Amino acid sequence: MVRRLLVLSALVWLPFLSLFVFASFGNTSLLHIAHHVIALGLLVPAVLMTWRHRRGATTRATRTLARALAVVLPLGTLGHAVELAIAIGRYASDGFANLDTTDLFDHGPHATVATVTAPAMLTSMLLVVALTVTTAVQSRRRLEPVAGE
Repeated sequence: MVRRLLVLSALVWLPFLSLFVFASFGNTSLLHIAHHVIALGLLVPAVLMTWRHRRGATTRATRTLARALAVVLPLGTLGHAVELAIAIGRYASDGFANLDTTDLFDHGPHATVATVTAPAMLTSMLLVVALTVTTAVQSRRRLEPVAGE
């Protein structure tokens, strides 16, 4: 169980960490699009793993954390998908030229969607750590499942 949660943690945290790699090479259309494509490739399996884990959670604490994660992680994933669509639209409107996209973060639909995506992803990152630690501690203590729930 803890191993699966460590994989889930990696899937949730890697899109955030990859942001710094892409940003270090500049803020161009193709790098921006690549970041969102990679993030979606990691987050979609993470959402599926979260839903699967939520059904198998055995204690009240892990069920609560898994439910919260099952809400905010798909929200962040959807935000990445919308941001990707906006970035591709911008790339097309620029004549498919790999131009600087810094202004996307200042105003417009990308900035609006990012105000939901970023908090959802940061909350997901915190929740997946809390879920992993809680599950690890509870498995070490060998707690019995909560009766009647």
